[in-house]
Amino acid sequence: MPDEITSIFRTIMANGASNAQGKLGADQVSLWRSLPITLGSYMLPGINPWPAIDLAIL
Repeated sequence: MPDEITSIFRTIMANGASNAQGKLGADQVSLWRSLPITLGSYMLPGINPWPAIDLAIL
């Protein structure tokens, strides 16, 4: 999946993600490959990766 990650996600991963207690490092945030999801008659394509964090660290 690294070749599929857009530049905006690469920037977010390099800079870390902010939360109320500070900043999460790249080692605390991972990316999941998204799958298409249908909500009623609308379909969300599985294009962008989803950021994932362990909620226990918050």
